[in-house]
Amino acid sequence: MNPVLFILMRNDLDSLNSGKAMAQAAHAGNALETHLEVMIQDSAVNATDTSDIWNAFYAWKHQTRQGFGTTIVLGGPMSRIKVDIEWLQKFGFLAGVVHDPTYPLLDGRVTHLIPLDTCAYVFALDKDNEYLRVILDEYKLHP
Repeated sequence: MNPVLFILMRNDLDSLNSGKAMAQAAHAGNALETHLEVMIQDSAVNATDTSDIWNAFYAWKHQTRQGFGTTIVLGGPMSRIKVDIEWLQKFGFLAGVVHDPTYPLLDGRVTHLIPLDTCAYVFALDKDNEYLRVILDEYKLHP
């Protein structure tokens, strides 16, 4: 088992500067953990086995003393990210799109807070999964 968190950061917005992208990446990590917690709660109700994903997440969180593991941030346009996340979900990956309800957009002296999909996350039990590689190989490391 070689668990990894991939964050797919959109690279098609001029307003998504490095500071905002770092904040969105933090949101992605929190969204992943919430997604997993909901899965665990649902499995108790629906008798779904989540032990593999939970064990991988536990191993990932304990790669460091501070509670995180290997994270790789890739960049791409949101139109492609959404399609790939849907496919990965269909194939059983823990994945989702991060929706920021108050993304700040500066227009002159006025800041608008708009709802916007900013990035996505994919948690993989094994970073060398062949199917995952086929999809993610089209992305480049986010600068």
